[in-house]
Amino acid sequence: MLHYFTHDRGGDQDDFVQFRVWEEQEFLAQEPFERKIWWQYGGVDDSEIAAEHNRRRLDKVPLGAPRYRLHDAVDIKVFNVIVNSWYAYERAVRSGTCISFSPIDVAVVCAMARESPSRDFYRCARDGQRFFDDWSQSSLASAGAWIGSRWCFDILEYMDARNIRSLTFFPQWTHSQNISSIKKCTASDICGLYARLQRFDGRVGGPFSWFFHGLQGDLVKQKQIDLIGKGAEAGLIVLPPENQRILQRWMEQPYGF
Repeated sequence: MLHYFTHDRGGDQDDFVQFRVWEEQEFLAQEPFERKIWWQYGGVDDSEIAAEHNRRRLDKVPLGAPRYRLHDAVDIKVFNVIVNSWYAYERAVRSGTCISFSPIDVAVVCAMARESPSRDFYRCARDGQRFFDDWSQSSLASAGAWIGSRWCFDILEYMDARNIRSLTFFPQWTHSQNISSIKKCTASDICGLYARLQRFDGRVGGPFSWFFHGLQGDLVKQKQIDLIGKGAEAGLIVLPPENQRILQRWMEQPYGF
């Protein structure tokens, strides 16, 4: 089992350190000596003997105390600084304002633009930074909600198909209660959908939580964020001004994980 711990330094929303710790527990997987039925009276056939044998289950008994092993420790603020610096470099190469760059960098950045011609990747901050920025400007932050107590982050570092190092993260919600997904809620009634999202916020414990869950995609779909955005533009839904601005930015340049 992988446990997440955070240490808040009391600054910005990303000013904390995240620790991931493995808990390892050994169990007895099978009995030390196999049970065999060598003989049974009464004319019972082999299938009944096998069924009787298979009904015997081994209790899951732990062997000794659990062991704990540090998986990694990540300073989220430093992580954002490093990844943002690469993003700024990509933006400079793409815009032609970078003074010193290599031909391979130009090829990589231009290839990224060709892959999604309908989206300007460099118009806004990178997706990970926007997640923190939007939280900081939302009614969640105004209500005193701290992102490190609601979300943990799986850091991903890999070499992509172009042999270029990539860094990102995938957010994971941390609430322990059973929260029902509303991904199947239809678009037939936008006001009804918004009422459902507000009830979702009440269970999760914070206003506008549905937006960030929609970015992550497990319990709310990005399509539902889009529907609420269109409803707000049409005047069917009234959001707090700070949340309306965040939603409007997302409508202009969607992002997610």
